[in-house]
Amino acid sequence: MSVFLSAAILFSLVFFAIGLSLGYSVIKKGAKLSELISECTILLVLATIIIGSVQLHVLDNINKAQFLLDLKKSFYEEGPLNNRIMEAIDYGELKIVERTPSGRRPPETFTDYELDQYLINFDYINIYARQRIIDLRQVDDIFGWYIRRAWRNQAVQAYIKRIRKDEPTVYRNFEQLAKELQKDRS
Repeated sequence: MSVFLSAAILFSLVFFAIGLSLGYSVIKKGAKLSELISECTILLVLATIIIGSVQLHVLDNINKAQFLLDLKKSFYEEGPLNNRIMEAIDYGELKIVERTPSGRRPPETFTDYELDQYLINFDYINIYARQRIIDLRQVDDIFGWYIRRAWRNQAVQAYIKRIRKDEPTVYRNFEQLAKELQKDRS
């Protein structure tokens, strides 16, 4: 049982006990039964609100965790492409080429489109973190290594510099995320 739910139940019991003691004192003073019922109803409504807000908080955390798990699964199970790019970045062997008209390219190279499919994940992750859909610490735990490595990679930097000539804001979220994660490591 979560701490929040335990606290909500405890508050409910305290409110109920207060309601009973108030009700007893009201009856001793000769007040009407309707006043007692009214006071108890108010206390029960407050307890229900507290329990409901705690349950919403717990559900929100569960949904965020599920979202992060789904994001992780889609990133790591995107097929061999993400894994190949991660490996090329790790070994400093990332080579980006444009496709030829025939569609052929040297093996172990990646097209702009393929690299975009990889890097756009980091843009999205930062958007989700800024909107508090996911927590930045969790992002660092699950994706931090790959984000920092990709950002520091010379081929990635050259690629981003090249495409920013036409579109200056491309991968700003990725850049912001990488710098934020690097700052947290310093």
